[in-house]
Amino acid sequence: MAISFQNSVIKDVGLSNTLVASTDANTTLTIIGLSVTNVTESVIEISVLLEDSGSNLGYYLKNTILTPNTSLRVVNGGERLILSNSNNLYVVSNLEASVDVIVSYASQV
Repeated sequence: MAISFQNSVIKDVGLSNTLVASTDANTTLTIIGLSVTNVTESVIEISVLLEDSGSNLGYYLKNTILTPNTSLRVVNGGERLILSNSNNLYVVSNLEASVDVIVSYASQV
């Protein structure tokens, strides 16, 4: 099987859990990069949550402060986050339309 490397850009994340990556019952993804950028002039808090196949939701990162116009590399530097079968990855902020997210991942094709 070949490995495909891809990026997803999710703009204007805000007050509700926003899906940034997901798998179905037959796939897995390896998240190799996750960047969250505060696109506002305000200090905000962001959280990253992982939902497993049993609908259990847990924090990967909780209420982390981002100053105006800065980025946080949530997954980087050789770290990996595996989304196994039927997993969902969400990002949420405490301010509407305040965050852009870039997810880089590897999948098998």
